[in-house]
Amino acid sequence: MKCSAWIRTCVDVFDHPILDNGPYDRRSAWLWLIAKAARMDRRINHKGKPLDLKRGQMLAGRAFLAEAWGWSQQSVRTFISALS
Repeated sequence: MKCSAWIRTCVDVFDHPILDNGPYDRRSAWLWLIAKAARMDRRINHKGKPLDLKRGQMLAGRAFLAEAWGWSQQSVRTFISALS
């Protein structure tokens, strides 16, 4: 798909209460993943151990994503598989 135009938006839009009104659709979930990805290389603490994330990477389990998006874990698994 070729992009014909770009928009710039604040990632805080995913935390705004007026926009949090139910389960995410696939487009919203995709944008959420982009918004939550590391903007630059960084080190995080994961279960007491340091973990290096490269720009564009994120760490999240299916249960966490299911809760965040209002989906079942199977729906998350299917969606993530479709993105791969």
